[in-house]
Amino acid sequence: FRTLSNLIDNSIEATKNEEPVRVVLRLTENHALIEVIDRGTGIDAAIIGKLFQEGASFGKPAGNGLGLSYAKQAIVRWGGDIKLHSDPDQG
Repeated sequence: FRTLSNLIDNSIEATKNEEPVRVVLRLTENHALIEVIDRGTGIDAAIIGKLFQEGASFGKPAGNGLGLSYAKQAIVRWGGDIKLHSDPDQG
């Protein structure tokens, strides 16, 4: 639960003008795909790769950079993978 909560909280904090955050669950025979989709400020491609490192944060002055690091560690431990896609000014 904490892993998904971290991802949703990040999206809510990045979203402008109280736009909705969507959570989509897709099931296949072999896995589940959970997408957290927002229309936030977006993240530059050069920064995305660093955000899963402990202590890395973007756009959150009070952020400690633990949320995405924790999420990745947990998901990998469960045999999964996590990816982040962002378009500047679109989320």
